[in-house]
This record gives sequence, C-alpha cells and structure tokens, in this order.
Amino acid sequence: MPRVLAFVVLAFGLVARRPSEPNRAEFYQKVCDAGDAQTCNNLGWMYEHGEGVAQDKAKAVARYQKAYDGRVAMGCEAREELRRKAR
Repeated sequence: MPRVLAFVVLAFGLVARRPSEPNRAEFYQKVCDAGDAQTCNNLGWMYEHGEGVAQDKAKAVARYQKAYDGRVAMGCEAREELRRKAR
C-alpha cells in the first residue's frame, strides 16, 4: 500500500506541476488555441505585463478578445482597459 500511495503522490505532483516559466507561454498558447478561453485571458495578462514573454499590447488585446469570445468577462474588461490606456 505505501508503494501505491507514493506512486500516486509522485504522479499527481508531476501532472499538477505548472510548466516552467519559459515554457508556460508556449503551453498556454497551445491550450488557448485549443479553445480554453480562461487560458487565453491568462495569456493576455502575460503579454500585457511582460510576464514570461516580451510585453506586447497588441497580442494581449488579441488574447483578451479570444477570452471574451469564449465568454470570459474578465477578457472583455481587460481588453477595454488596454484600449482606454492606448488612447
């Protein structure tokens, strides 16, 4: 039994662990492209703030738009806020 428990804990830790910083944007992009709107919103935030990627407001707006299209309200709010700041 302890061996099985150790395996389950190890396997869960490997699966549940977040991708490393350099790979996180690539991972999020794949998940966003697959249609996960919340991940598109998260990726937009990364581009907006330059977190793990080069800061790019246009890419941030595009990811927020995808999030909004997927019915994530935060995507709409963030997109509009960036547009207001750009004026």
